[in-house]
Amino acid sequence: MQLPGGAVRKGETANGETRKEENPLRTQKARREEPSPGDEYVATLRAPSSVALSLEGRGVTAKREARAGRSTACVDKTGGRFDRTMSPMGTTVKKRVMAAVLAVPSFIVSDARGQVVRVAPVVRQTATPEGSTRVAGATPPASAVRVAARSTFYVEIWATQPGAPPDGLACVYVDLGYDRTDLMDSSPPLQASGLFSINVVTPVFDDPSGAVGDIGGCQPIPAIAGLGVGEWVLVDRVPMTAIGTGSNITVSVSDANNVFAGTSIIGQLNNVPPATIDFQTRLFAIGDCLTASDCDDNDVCTHDACTAGLCGNPSRLYGDVNNDGNIDIFDVLCALDGFAGVFSVCAMPNVDLAPCPGGDGLIDIFDILAVLDGFAGVNGCGCPAGP
Repeated sequence: MQLPGGAVRKGETANGETRKEENPLRTQKARREEPSPGDEYVATLRAPSSVALSLEGRGVTAKREARAGRSTACVDKTGGRFDRTMSPMGTTVKKRVMAAVLAVPSFIVSDARGQVVRVAPVVRQTATPEGSTRVAGATPPASAVRVAARSTFYVEIWATQPGAPPDGLACVYVDLGYDRTDLMDSSPPLQASGLFSINVVTPVFDDPSGAVGDIGGCQPIPAIAGLGVGEWVLVDRVPMTAIGTGSNITVSVSDANNVFAGTSIIGQLNNVPPATIDFQTRLFAIGDCLTASDCDDNDVCTHDACTAGLCGNPSRLYGDVNNDGNIDIFDVLCALDGFAGVFSVCAMPNVDLAPCPGGDGLIDIFDILAVLDGFAGVNGCGCPAGP
């Protein structure tokens, strides 16, 4: 029906025929193709308060409260990745589909210990070289029990997937915590492993609180199938600076607690539940030494000592193995203890007196005789302090 002014009713043509209205958004969705490896999807959302994106064919969804001027990203339910840049005008979302992620999903099954993934912080004095970032077996790389004072050292994040399906790790993200902020400082930026070089969120360094948030990454395309299955793999690395000395320093990892950053397995629709992830802890010390044995200067005329993580080597009397200023029965007893392999009172380097000038790394009858010489006033190695 034609209205005054030549207008027509909604849904009718000028001659009165009924016409079907098309929804442009629905038409646009119908033209979308099934995602395939390497595809990109770009959409601009003009809703600065909240955003939602749905890609047809795979049920790829993401929803997040958005703040103007903030850049972020997320791993979607297929294990793909959203790169998102927020501005006052809206939010741009870019979807990249990872090759190995498009496998048919299956159920996640934990191992006998109820774990699907294990993540461990590993303390290193020197960074793991890029060619050694995959270690076969169920045991993670050894973590240093001590790092040198006033040095740069590293806390590395390693992960393994003991649970099923054995398709491998797609992404790993955790928060790192350390309890002695008076002894160590984190030093940005992170040093990503080549195995997980795609960083979808910005890490948060909060050194006063002893935390670095959102550490990790995702596999690049093409993904390595089975990565982390039957092996430990390096995910990320945090440079640290030793600013003090002390012991019993704790470093730990925990869930990233970020909707856009989680731990996922290739081919799975959801991130691994934090309850099935073994987040581990390590203890270490900062200093030149843990015990006097770390301070051996190969000189029988000095006393090797470790105090507050620092080495000292003051002069002493020849034969004064406990360094109390006297050569007496207690020094003889220390030598006898050392001969029996007991070093609870006197450290091994301090009892190792023979031969001059630095001993031989063994406690034997000659060391006992050397203490007896000192007890008798014989300076067997001509030590400046006597006797």
